[in-house]
Amino acid sequence: MWLLAIMAYASKTRPRRAARLVFFGGAALLTLVWLGNIAGPPPSTLGTIGYSSLTFFSLTVAWAYWVERGRTRS
Repeated sequence: MWLLAIMAYASKTRPRRAARLVFFGGAALLTLVWLGNIAGPPPSTLGTIGYSSLTFFSLTVAWAYWVERGRTRS
């Protein structure tokens, strides 16, 4: 589903400026973080989960906003 969503979004929009690199670089980074989450050890404390989740999702929303600003509908 993740790969299909990336392909569908990329085929329905056209990048402006360097948005292509930002989009695919961010998608690759999100994929690697997800794989690290599955394969990595559990966090040592519950507080770590909260702070890392807040940071991760805040950065993901900022990345999505940046990517959307750099693309136009085709």
